[in-house]
Amino acid sequence: MQLRPDPSGQVWSIVDPTDTVVGEVRLRWVDERNATAELACRVVPEARRQRVASRSCAMVSRWAFEHGYQRIEAFTNRLDLAGHRTAIAAGFTYEATKIAAATGADGGREDVYVWRRLPGDPDGPAERLLPDPPAAGVTDGVVLIRPQLEADAECFVACWKDAQTQRWLNQPADKTVERARLEIRRGGADWLIGRAAHFTVVEVATGVPCGDCTVGLAMPDMGIAQLGYLIHPAFRGHGYAARAARLAADWAMTVPAIGRLEVSAAVANKASLRVIEKAGFRYEGVIRGYLPNPDGPRLDSRQSARVRD
Repeated sequence: MQLRPDPSGQVWSIVDPTDTVVGEVRLRWVDERNATAELACRVVPEARRQRVASRSCAMVSRWAFEHGYQRIEAFTNRLDLAGHRTAIAAGFTYEATKIAAATGADGGREDVYVWRRLPGDPDGPAERLLPDPPAAGVTDGVVLIRPQLEADAECFVACWKDAQTQRWLNQPADKTVERARLEIRRGGADWLIGRAAHFTVVEVATGVPCGDCTVGLAMPDMGIAQLGYLIHPAFRGHGYAARAARLAADWAMTVPAIGRLEVSAAVANKASLRVIEKAGFRYEGVIRGYLPNPDGPRLDSRQSARVRD
């Protein structure tokens, strides 16, 4: 693969070994005064999944820095997981989210992610805060936690509409399967930018989804994450929530960016408090008015945590 510049010096054709043009990289919205530019790339379908886009973007970024640029930006639609992976592989770091900055495929508004690369950034892929779990997920033989799939949407809707979930987690009861599918797609982006790792809990014996479990980076700069979990009403009473919480916590404690994992439950939520204890968390104290309560005053919460040894 090679890059062939056009006379303007700001557009490169991506050429494969047969001298066929398979894509284009462009520096646009160039701000000479501030030495910044936006990088955009596109490749033909036949050239995808071969690191053509990421390698080309990295090469043009290096050229830009050698010619005095001090900041290169890239933008991806929130649902464009392939675009996020390309940016990361090209050495770009997620920086911010522009809310409702683009028109989505359904005509609605969608968020846009801002990525940046600076001259001092090392070569190679950018560091991710949340690595992908093993391809087969993480299991203890009874339950499995794995990244969420759109096919899990009906399970999540049933969890959200459950009366106990409504009581303790204040989830909207009118969520639809379509809404759940959208949130699952957005969850894949959360994982890539280091915002949260969203797992589906699966019953190993049947292979049926039975809940969800999330590790969210609440304060990334301080290495503090938070754990949340839900189990479908039909699967309660088997210890699945505690097993899933322990698996997610054990995985989180292997992530270099996480040094402390917190979890909390309302003081009166005895079932969730038992889950937290069985999952190996240490009780630390009560946080007053920590949880919202649509039926009255805010709820006090028991705070527990696991800390990397």
